[in-house]
Amino acid sequence: MDLEITSFNAARWNELCVLLAAQASRNCGSAHDRYQRLFSELVDERLRAIPEVHHAVALEVASRWDYQPPAERAQAQQELHEGTPT
Repeated sequence: MDLEITSFNAARWNELCVLLAAQASRNCGSAHDRYQRLFSELVDERLRAIPEVHHAVALEVASRWDYQPPAERAQAQQELHEGTPT
């Protein structure tokens, strides 16, 4: 069964972002960087089901909850590890 969404409903995506943000918040241990990573990963999973033509709008909505693109997450993770003494 193909789960790809053929149209984009901004209101439904907004509602989904609220649910994803709540899920990430419950699992972040009050650490914002962890929340941001969890929320962003959840959004990335859902983006796979949305046609690419709608990604920019979807990410704009997700940014209201501090969505961070994969490249920014990787850089933040690298900076975290570089700042950690070995």
